[in-house]
Amino acid sequence: MIARLAAAALLLAAPPDADPTELLEHYAPVVALRQQPEPCGDGEPYHPISVDHILGRNDVVLRDGNGETITVAPEAADLAGGESDWELDFPGDALDPGCEYEQWFRSMDAEPQVYGRAVVDGDVLLAQYWLYYVYNDWNDRHESDWEMVQLEFDTASVADALERGPVLYAYAQHEGSEYAEPDEVRLVDGAPVIYPGQGSHAAYFERSVWFGKSGATGFGCDDTSAPLTEVRPSVIVLPTEAPVDGEFAWLSYEGHWGERRPMFNDGPTGPALKDQWNAPLDWIEEEGRDGAVAVPFGGSPATDAFCDISRAASQALLRFLDHPVRFGIVFALAVIALVAIVRYSSRGLLGAAAHTYGRNPARVLQIGGAILFAGAFTLAVHWLVVRYTPVDNVLDVLGDDSPWAAPFLAAIAAIGTLPVMAWVLAATVELVVDTDRHGDRRPGSWWMPKAAFATFVASFVLVITFGVGTIVLLLLPLVALIASRWLVAPVVCADEVVPARAGLRRSAELLRGSRLRALGLAITLGLVLTVPSIVGALLLVLTSVSFAVASVIVTLCAVVLVPYVALVLVHFYVELTESGTRRGSVGELVDGVDTARDAASVVRDPRQE
Repeated sequence: MIARLAAAALLLAAPPDADPTELLEHYAPVVALRQQPEPCGDGEPYHPISVDHILGRNDVVLRDGNGETITVAPEAADLAGGESDWELDFPGDALDPGCEYEQWFRSMDAEPQVYGRAVVDGDVLLAQYWLYYVYNDWNDRHESDWEMVQLEFDTASVADALERGPVLYAYAQHEGSEYAEPDEVRLVDGAPVIYPGQGSHAAYFERSVWFGKSGATGFGCDDTSAPLTEVRPSVIVLPTEAPVDGEFAWLSYEGHWGERRPMFNDGPTGPALKDQWNAPLDWIEEEGRDGAVAVPFGGSPATDAFCDISRAASQALLRFLDHPVRFGIVFALAVIALVAIVRYSSRGLLGAAAHTYGRNPARVLQIGGAILFAGAFTLAVHWLVVRYTPVDNVLDVLGDDSPWAAPFLAAIAAIGTLPVMAWVLAATVELVVDTDRHGDRRPGSWWMPKAAFATFVASFVLVITFGVGTIVLLLLPLVALIASRWLVAPVVCADEVVPARAGLRRSAELLRGSRLRALGLAITLGLVLTVPSIVGALLLVLTSVSFAVASVIVTLCAVVLVPYVALVLVHFYVELTESGTRRGSVGELVDGVDTARDAASVVRDPRQE
């Protein structure tokens, strides 16, 4: 151990020519943490502290590679030269933390502190700041978290460095780093501001929601958005090399600063084991990048789905690792229940709708193409609102995903998307019903049919209902129940030529004896409509496509699937009204209609029997 550290130290030149304390204190970073309004709620509960707060505690145990206790309440001397398979074990379960680590941290009543270290690499002076957090609560979860910020000066002299200032800043982010020029860094009294991602503590130069899909960037979304609380930690100056005795003997500890857990949930190793400790310039050159990828304003279906899916998948994996048998049983039961719901509710409807779709795809896709215009319109509205109103300033204060801003952003998106989705649903229904009545004659404009107003209103009510459930997840069960009553209202309005209110009442009457099936079908169609977002998320995960490309592909999927959902509703309505008997399958019904009518005919009007 000592020989290895000594050899590594030869990569660096002599220590700075003067005491670097003034330099390190002057440039100590300001840490902008996401506010946590309530204990154990959303926000960042941890700030960087000294490791002295965890050493010497009776609830911290040092264990060997076999999990046997080496000592309780370890001190720095106990860690000195510790083996690579040793671990510090804190009170709590790293994979299922609850609020235990946060309460443990609060009990320390620790002031914010960071470790500063100045080294010379060639003719360059570097100021490193090591930040220690007691817990990492992100898509990976582990006890302890070591993060780092590095400032580069174009001189080896401490005095010159104080006079000239840094020429480059580098912030550690997961397994990589991001660097920036001085004019790209926010400063407070000359000190750089770092924005740690909530839970992960990866350091960023700006506040936003950041996108990652690799080991270097992290797999998921880092949140550094407002509202924020800025703290300025005091500095503890570290030696240039890792000693094996004294107050900083813990620097020579090679083990883990947290309990060993499966996969990427191990407690991390300490600063002296990191690449940037021994080769700070190489670290920037080999692992650095000149920018991070921010999620676009207001998000997009693809990126929002990626963030949500990566978070949910990570939490599911953590639960599986912590309780594999219990989680496996629950997951299997959930899949079985979902399959049962789809099979029970569809009963051939999905296949029949696909069969109908295939008989006139060009016409249906023309209608769905309106969704492309909705996407462009939504982006334009976003741009206009942010550019020409005070909304941008409000979002800077609240944060893009705060409880106040999120509904506002969703409302902006709804202005363009929900009415068009309702129109596509209504126009597809009208196309089917009018084709059945008029054969080859296509009512409406030269390129797509007009949706009757009542049909559009009923469709809009249905779309809004689903939209509310998507935005406010707590209302999803209630929304699904309401949607199951109004599920065929657009088809009723088109076929029976009644006002929207009467169509909603008639839909509830038709579904009175099939309410459970209608509820299942509402769930099934909700799943169908999530397919575009899942496709976009998978593209972002598995390929190198940009946000823009992924969003276009998501929109194209919606162009296909929204009319398909309309066709499912038409078939469901026909089955409900077919002589009041529900006999036979919808597929057989449509096949019978097609043999009796022109190939363009889709659905039979029950009143013509």
